[in-house]
Amino acid sequence: MQPARLTLSAAAASLIGVRFQLHGRDPATGLDCVGLCLEALSQCGCKVALPTRYGLRNSAVDHMLSAVSEQACLAPCSGPVGADEIILVRLDPIHFHLLISASGTRFIHAHASLRRIVCLRGKPPGSIIARWRINNTNSLHAGDI
Repeated sequence: MQPARLTLSAAAASLIGVRFQLHGRDPATGLDCVGLCLEALSQCGCKVALPTRYGLRNSAVDHMLSAVSEQACLAPCSGPVGADEIILVRLDPIHFHLLISASGTRFIHAHASLRRIVCLRGKPPGSIIARWRINNTNSLHAGDI
């Protein structure tokens, strides 16, 4: 029998309080929004390769969207926002951000101004560009990695 897998929101919630670090990929030294998603996905047993070349501000994210869409572990989703989704939002014309939904009204993300991973209540900031869920048919269980 395979071990129970963490939900994406539970994995992300375990990282609340971790310090913010631009391009951070290790909870011990800090995470940014991409690092938060990578770490939470890893805790859920998903191995993904998200883009590493990006700045705090970006004029376009098309190259990032195509990289994410190629990941077998993730599948696009639509409809009302629910728990366990990775959400890409546009905060302003040059600022994009990733969040993980804990519910339709709670979002875990790397907050650069507060310098840590936090849980935001309410609506996600900005406008939603894309959303993904773990594709359970192609994802690995934690015991498989």
